[in-house]
Amino acid sequence: MKSCRQYKTADDAKIALDDLVDAGVGNWIPNTPGSTGGAPSMRFVLADTVDSDNTPPQEPVNEGSVNGNTADGSSENDSDENDWGEV
Repeated sequence: MKSCRQYKTADDAKIALDDLVDAGVGNWIPNTPGSTGGAPSMRFVLADTVDSDNTPPQEPVNEGSVNGNTADGSSENDSDENDWGEV
């Protein structure tokens, strides 16, 4: 029978989860034994939020303004009338 599990052992899975903790996307949380006892254990919990935006901040570039009506910034119609056109 061929195994379909990605992690063959519990240790393999723990290593992968530890890598997620190191990456900041999760944490190990202790499970307290219940009223009937039992050994304490740890449970992996994903972080509430993860900042996945790794784009470096950039200063805004403002080289001035141009008229959006033409490519060179000049106006095709210099009249004072409303240039919205017909609807």
